Amino acid sequence: MLAEYRARSQITLPKTIVKKIGLAVGDVLDITVRDGGVFMMPVEVVPKKTCNDSLKSEMEKRELLQGLFGSIDDPTFVEPQEIPWEISSSKEEIT
Repeated sequence: MLAEYRARSQITLPKTIVKKIGLAVGDVLDITVRDGGVFMMPVEVVPKKTCNDSLKSEMEKRELLQGLFGSIDDPTFVEPQEIPWEISSSKEEIT
């Protein structure tokens, strides 16, 4: 397929290619030049955690652990190695 290079360095991708790789408006493409060709690959951009985000998530984790396993200020408190995030009990067992 052919695509024309236009003003302001724009190229329109053919609709068949857009559908084939599942592109949507706002998607990000990683573009590289290799062996005389231009290669584009859709990528997912994950926001970088800031220091405040890390501190907030650590505080949330501590609060969750305190609710599940008792006070973290208790000298006998030992942080578990694994946190039981899922409950596998059936409805009948809970009642």
